[in-house]
Amino acid sequence: MSATARSCSHVIAAWAMGEGPIYFPPEAGLPLGGEDGKNYIKVEIHYNNPGLISGVVDNSGFELVVTTELR
Repeated sequence: MSATARSCSHVIAAWAMGEGPIYFPPEAGLPLGGEDGKNYIKVEIHYNNPGLISGVVDNSGFELVVTTELR
């Protein structure tokens, strides 16, 4: 595993089937870039289709907002 991949080990949020949406408060934020922030964000999705049903579509999603204004 590369050093870049190893640096993506901090979990920000985790969701499981049957759970509701995850909302962070408006003032929440994480530093990105620069000397103190991360340069990458890793999104990892695991699918479960034990019946191998074809044509199943994932309609989930997420919104990532980036700003130069400190929150």
